[in-house]
Order: sequence, then C-alpha cells, then structure tokens
Amino acid sequence: MDVSNHAQKNRPEPDGQELIETVVSLTGLPQPLMEQELGEILEGAGISSNTCTLEQLRSAMLAYLESIQEAVQASCVETTESGSSGNLTPAE
Repeated sequence: MDVSNHAQKNRPEPDGQELIETVVSLTGLPQPLMEQELGEILEGAGISSNTCTLEQLRSAMLAYLESIQEAVQASCVETTESGSSGNLTPAE
C-alpha cells in the first residue's frame, strides 16, 4: 500500500510565496520568467503573491485565460470580417 499520497493529503495546502514557488517549479519553465508572469497575473487580479491562496490563484488564472480567449476570438472575428481566407492571424 502506497502511503505517500496519504501523507500529502494531511498536509495543509501551500499558500503565499510557497504556493507560487510550487507552481513555478511544476511548470518546468524558466523560474524568473514564470515568477514575473505569475506575479503580473496576480497583481492584475488584485491579489498579493505573499498571501495568495490556491482558490485565489485559480480565480486569477481563470480570469487570465478568459481574457486570452476573448482576445483570440476578437482577432478571429476581425480576420473574418476583413475577408481573409480564414487563417488565424493576430489582428494588429
């Protein structure tokens, strides 16, 4: 029986800087770049990276992804309206 998962379930969820460091390390991407990007996402949502909870991080990431989706959709609409052949190129 594997008890490693059981031990982790009893551990409190990380928050604040520990949460940010955990997320950054799990991405596998360059640490300075990810810390900056994640910091900007949280700041844009009005959340401090020092006190951020997992739920706040989820909320901020959802808002960030929704904004990207809206930008892509708007770009596609502009491209379609300009008579393009349907290529997904960013609007300028």
